[in-house]
Amino acid sequence: MTWEVFFKDYLDDVIALLALVVAILSAIYTYRHSGKSISIQEDALKIEKLRDRKAEDDSKKAKFEVSLSETGGSAPFKLDSIKIINRGKDDAKNMQVFINNISLDKHPKVYDTSGKKDKITLNAGIVMVIRFTHEFDVDKVTKVKIIWDDRAGKNNQEEFELTL
Repeated sequence: MTWEVFFKDYLDDVIALLALVVAILSAIYTYRHSGKSISIQEDALKIEKLRDRKAEDDSKKAKFEVSLSETGGSAPFKLDSIKIINRGKDDAKNMQVFINNISLDKHPKVYDTSGKKDKITLNAGIVMVIRFTHEFDVDKVTKVKIIWDDRAGKNNQEEFELTL
């Protein structure tokens, strides 16, 4: 038997055998790496669930933006305003505000709060303005502490340090 006869008679068999080897190698590769693919998909699903849970938790929270601005006055007293904005998606209830560790309803220098001073409800998207006086060169930093209840929990706290 010569090589020519061998290739004519068995070429189809050799090609089929090579195709079978490639198919077996492909199946082994797929089997080994399919576990990684499933693991990646499971991780992506976990991340998606965490994002959904965070979005749901955020919808139950009040979130504050607090700023301090100078509104006027002359020596020896200065007039300032603290603006508190509820940027969260839930209302802040039973809110208590402390300026330099003194509660808003007992603070001697607060003269206007646009309403109540204790157990305040600040709806989502609403602004509260607190006007107060202080001595020039004495109160360089104003600390604001807010305690509130929302659907995420009771007695939530956040502190802000404000400077002009």
